[in-house]
Parts: sequence; structure tokens; C-alpha cells
Amino acid sequence: MPQEWVWWGVPAVPLILGLVELAKRLGFPSRWAGVLAVALGVVGSLLWMYTQSSPLAQAVAQGLVVGLAASGLWSTGKSVCRALNGSTGTEEAGPPPDAKVRKHG
Repeated sequence: MPQEWVWWGVPAVPLILGLVELAKRLGFPSRWAGVLAVALGVVGSLLWMYTQSSPLAQAVAQGLVVGLAASGLWSTGKSVCRALNGSTGTEEAGPPPDAKVRKHG
């Protein structure tokens, strides 16, 4: 892998993919995801060029990767639990359909 594709010890492509996915989950329009990825690539390359030997920049980049990986793992874990419970995740919260509900009053 060319050195320019590794920023502060972190492969740039997965880092950008994670940041774009995070932006989409926070409400960024999906149709602009490609533009955001290119912009992050340009900005990241410029930042790397000027701060490549910075321990602080390396710590921030590695922290981003760990945090993004953990959030993806959390999201995947929730999806697996829903699948194992037979839930699609779109149902309203409440008792199961066959549960007896007592009315007070």
C-alpha cells in the first residue's frame, strides 16, 4: 500500500468510508456521500502532508478508527439480536401480540 494511502498509521480508505457512513447516519444526504468522500480524501491528504509526524494527529486518527469500528460493532450486534428475536426493528415497542394486557379502572 502506498504511504500516501496510510495517514498516521491508519489506512485512509476505511477511515473515509467510516466517516461517510457516520455522516449518513447523522442525517447527511446519501446522494452526496461520494462528494463527501472525495472532500474528506482531499482534506485528509492535506492534513497528513502537514502533520504526518504529529503524535497528536496519529492519536486522533487511530481514535476515530477505534470509535467507528466500535459503533459498527454495536450496530451489528443490535441487528443480530433483532434477527434472533424475530424482530425486523420496525415494530412499535410494546407487549408481544399474544400477551394478555390488564386494564386498570
